[in-house]
Amino acid sequence: MKDYLYHYRIREFSNSHIRNEEAHFERLNVELDKLRFYQDNGLFEIYYEDIRNQFLKNFYCNTLHIIFCKFDNIPLKLIYEMQSIVRKIFSDYLKFCEDCEDLCYLVMTVAFDFPSDIWEDYKKAYLNWLQKGETEEIVRFYLRMKKSLEIVDKEIRL
Repeated sequence: MKDYLYHYRIREFSNSHIRNEEAHFERLNVELDKLRFYQDNGLFEIYYEDIRNQFLKNFYCNTLHIIFCKFDNIPLKLIYEMQSIVRKIFSDYLKFCEDCEDLCYLVMTVAFDFPSDIWEDYKKAYLNWLQKGETEEIVRFYLRMKKSLEIVDKEIRL
């Protein structure tokens, strides 16, 4: 499109600059509303894979990014609620990880089934990756997480 339809203005007290603010999580309700719209209008089954991928990116991955960048303390209860919603609606969420080409989404999406003490390490690794471009650190963390997830998955199957 050749015309600008939106102008972003930086303001000191805007939602994008505020830290530790619950208003950041309104995005979750928007994504759930979109999902209900797709389901109510018969689009969910037809476009399942696209809807799943967009939902996981917007609802889960991008929200984790906000949590890691904008919150001093990780709201674990919210993360666990998000995980529960994802598992309930998209039990094949790991398919998204397999198909994902963007390391950022892949790494954040497999952040399931980890005890609370791991989240702080994950946040540090993620922020180092973002700020310093330390790809090796986040890939190492991802591989540790993936291995743990595979162990949990095997236990669930038993």
